[in-house]
Amino acid sequence: MSVAGNFVIWYRTIGWWTFWARVHPIALIPKQSKAQKTTSRTPYIFLMTFSMAEHILSWAAYIAL
Repeated sequence: MSVAGNFVIWYRTIGWWTFWARVHPIALIPKQSKAQKTTSRTPYIFLMTFSMAEHILSWAAYIAL
């Protein structure tokens, strides 16, 4: 593997796990009644899904490089 490949995968892996550690607890908060003002979980779930896809693509880039 090239130096660039190693850099890409380690950078993305560290970034993905730190992102997951910050967002995951928020996404697990159960939905409350509509009478209470709560932040929607949908943006967080979307971001986690996008981040996972990016993580997988970074592994593909690592293998290719």
